[in-house]
Amino acid sequence: MAIDALTVAAIIVIGLIGAAIVTVCTMRDNACNAGNQYLDRLRPPVIDDKETGEV
Repeated sequence: MAIDALTVAAIIVIGLIGAAIVTVCTMRDNACNAGNQYLDRLRPPVIDDKETGEV
């Protein structure tokens, strides 16, 4: 039974680590997106003329 308990514990730990990695990556991506949106709001709007290519 000890091996079974260790196996179950190892699976749970690996699952928790995987979930933590996914959570951190998701939070980091959301933070980056929020930061970029905030910076976009701070920047003056760029007027891009498609015909002449001038900004």
